[in-house]
Amino acid sequence: MIFFDESPMVGSMRDYPQTSIEIANATDLEPLWDEMIRRFHYLGFGKMIGQRIKYIVREGERPVAALSYNRAALRVGVRDAYIGWTDEGRRQNLKYVVSNHRYLILPWVRVKNLASHILGLSLRRLKRDWRELYGYEPELVETFVGERYKGTCYLASNWLYIGETKGFGKVGNKFEYHGHRKKVFLYELDKGFIESLSPNLRRPPVSEEHSKVKVNFTDYSPSIIGATGLAKEDVGLFNDEYISYMGKYTPCFGHMAQLKHFRTYGVGLMSNSPRKSMRPIVLEVSDEGTGITPRSMQQFMRRSTWSTDAVKKTYQRLIAGLVFGDDVAIAIDATIFGKHGKRSVGVGLRRLGDEGKADSSQMAVVCGLVSADAYALMDYALYFQRHWFDEDHESLRIECEVPKDLRYKPKNKLALDLLLLAYGKLPYMPSWVCADAVFGQDKEFLDSIPVNYFADINPGEEFHEPVPDVQVPTRSGRDGRQFVPEADGESLAASRIIEDSQTPWEKVSDVPGDEGHMWDEKIIRVSDIRNGRPDKPVWLYARRFLNGDIRYSISNAPEDTPIEKFRDLARRRLTVERTFEECKSDLGLTHFGGRSYIGWHRHVLIVMIINLFLQLMGKKGTVDHEQSPEEGQQVPKSADET
Repeated sequence: MIFFDESPMVGSMRDYPQTSIEIANATDLEPLWDEMIRRFHYLGFGKMIGQRIKYIVREGERPVAALSYNRAALRVGVRDAYIGWTDEGRRQNLKYVVSNHRYLILPWVRVKNLASHILGLSLRRLKRDWRELYGYEPELVETFVGERYKGTCYLASNWLYIGETKGFGKVGNKFEYHGHRKKVFLYELDKGFIESLSPNLRRPPVSEEHSKVKVNFTDYSPSIIGATGLAKEDVGLFNDEYISYMGKYTPCFGHMAQLKHFRTYGVGLMSNSPRKSMRPIVLEVSDEGTGITPRSMQQFMRRSTWSTDAVKKTYQRLIAGLVFGDDVAIAIDATIFGKHGKRSVGVGLRRLGDEGKADSSQMAVVCGLVSADAYALMDYALYFQRHWFDEDHESLRIECEVPKDLRYKPKNKLALDLLLLAYGKLPYMPSWVCADAVFGQDKEFLDSIPVNYFADINPGEEFHEPVPDVQVPTRSGRDGRQFVPEADGESLAASRIIEDSQTPWEKVSDVPGDEGHMWDEKIIRVSDIRNGRPDKPVWLYARRFLNGDIRYSISNAPEDTPIEKFRDLARRRLTVERTFEECKSDLGLTHFGGRSYIGWHRHVLIVMIINLFLQLMGKKGTVDHEQSPEEGQQVPKSADET
């Protein structure tokens, strides 16, 4: 048996300047690599078939980590869909994809940023080492992260999270369901390689002449025009800017009819029509010469072959490049769509409004970027209640065209997936996550956030105050069970803690007369509760508005965080809420009248696209689209371009 020095390694990377990486294949280091993985990796040694590289990482002569790369998995649904390749394309190009098969840092090593540093060391030499061993270079790396882990080091190293496996594994010549879904991350060694593998996503481009066809609509909602800072007589300029902006999505469509329907739908969302579903949009916006009818619009939203994913990727690049700098937070929210009837996709009974009456509705889990003065939705998912996946609802799932492989996911799991996807698409890693009360009261979700959070909570959420002095858990008995002493005093609701606290309310007002920016605030250090016992200390932040309403939020930020940071995040929460209200009231976010799964997603996506356009118009007066980010504009690149 190989002896390991198990004395703790702690600190940061600057404390360990001799960290190096070496190939272990067919060297004296290979038995060490095998023993490390066999003894300390949760999946064990495992047999690697075909081409592989084993790396050992050492600090001086002391081993600290082991990782390996192996041939890629034959079929991964989410990977294959993201790349968009055909069976023939996969057969020809799979050899250029390799898998990060094992990754282990020895359990007594706790060095900050070591995990992402090691990934970087291995990826920088992987192409060269693979070429020397096997005669060609890999271009894309994949990895699979188990349910117990978050994949934070991959996100920090600019890997792209693309979704989860379906829980199947190959046994012999068959695929069997084992139920253990894994997160899938990709990293391009050769930037642009994924695009080269996607012939089925590259549609014939619409001609430049056709993409510039004018929009001559004038009956926009006055509130929409007013919000951009333009006068009513500037509607011609507004139309020009709209066509320029929507031209960014031209490559996502295969023919002019699709592009015309896309632009018409967007114009309809900004129209003065009180209802923004398909039929009113067409009747309000389209004239006889366009050839667009309510039926053709229904086909465009439900059946047409344009790629929703391609449009979404273009939109997300615009968000990262044109709207926000590094000073952003990721916002996670749940929003409800009131819905008449019971046969629309995802509909279920939920309590709506202050009266708490249960009624039919849909719920979306939404992820966005929020800066000090702007918010843009970035991604979204439709939440299905569990009963949607029972046998009694099979015919309804078919009717609503719900994907056959879709499975139930709780709201917090949907939110975490969106959060990881957002991190993978940004050229920077926001250090804050804001969340509404749906997720603020979900301890499991909060514990899964890899950075600081600021989350709204319900006033009845309980905490200990002051933070109790609880001893370190002790182990007793043969089974090693932990015994934790009870904290002194009872836990109290957040509203009670704020009400009883001797800490005075302090007035906040940055914009006199703007009630949305005026409140009294109070902040207290309390102890969160897990399993009925005091847990980590958190900040409890309360803001009392002029009408007497009090909102409560918690944060896991460090103890030395200034109150101004919480005040800033509270304003950002208001920005998020206002944007949702504007999307619902002005852009018809909740007005979609179709029943299909893909139609609902396309409606929400186009609302997001139009909301971004209006924010750009409001920020700049007009939008400069003479050059896109891909054509030379100096803006931060998205994750799939860096």
